[in-house]
Amino acid sequence: MLRPQSALDVCGPLALFTLVLLSTAAAVHADEVVDQTSPASNSDFYCSDPVNVWQQQIRAGIGGRLQKLELVVRGPIGAEVDVRLRPSSAWSTDAPVWSTHFVKTAPGSETVQFDVESANLILAAGDTFVVELQGNDTGAEVKGSYVHPTQGAPTYPEPLMLTVPGTYQDGGWRIGFRTWMETDLSQPVCVSTANSSGSAATLAVTGSFDLAVNDLVLRAAPAPVGQPGFFVYGPESDVVLLGDGILCVGGGALGIARLPIEFVDGAGQLMHPLDVQAPPTAAFAIAPGSTWVFQAWFRDPAAGGTGFNLSDGLEITFLP
Repeated sequence: MLRPQSALDVCGPLALFTLVLLSTAAAVHADEVVDQTSPASNSDFYCSDPVNVWQQQIRAGIGGRLQKLELVVRGPIGAEVDVRLRPSSAWSTDAPVWSTHFVKTAPGSETVQFDVESANLILAAGDTFVVELQGNDTGAEVKGSYVHPTQGAPTYPEPLMLTVPGTYQDGGWRIGFRTWMETDLSQPVCVSTANSSGSAATLAVTGSFDLAVNDLVLRAAPAPVGQPGFFVYGPESDVVLLGDGILCVGGGALGIARLPIEFVDGAGQLMHPLDVQAPPTAAFAIAPGSTWVFQAWFRDPAAGGTGFNLSDGLEITFLP
């Protein structure tokens, strides 16, 4: 395979076999989807000199939490490479939000995705971040692509940089990768107890976590048909016995906000369209990138006891 001399100048002699970076297998999430792809095809970036630091800028195509990253690398057993994620655009000097040190332990080709959920990198569509790669003179080679400017556009639209700001060489080089996003930014907290419907009410949402769209709907079910109820939210979670159930929302120093009263419909659903442009008070305005815990409260006289119960809690992170 022919490669332009500029790649050899930076990356050194190239091995004759392919290795794909391996890491601990990532957990599969129901709302996890492939977002960005850059081909790992006709070029290799052999980062033997630790002075050479690559930054590949990536632009999210859909909103969510960055879940997995796949890279393709070449090199002998024992080849090492540091992989980091930095927020913002290349050249990024922001502190890494995730990093790992990979050491190759087997010959031949290996393909694995890195689980980067712990970075908690929440991105709106159009937001950028950086994958940074740095070797240590052990023969690690990262696969990617090259298109000469006279032959067309690069295989991925975002720039690749080496050590300093500015697109690398003639602009046709790209690191190969794939990314996955988790689009559901809600997760249950706390638990609920059975109400007179026979089951415990759980809270879910439909719509977008993008504040600009403003179409999120809160839904708690099953709950007693025809009974009044409302939703509350606060800045943190808690576990406090309340009524016939458990209060999962914590107010901290801020307190807990209450949304308008609704009635459980014939299907046993208590629903409320969340209007993020009209918070109960200014203190409870939902800002981009913020996280809040929501819960439903509803009357339940048929159950006896205190006459009311609650759903479980749901922690929601809104897109930046």
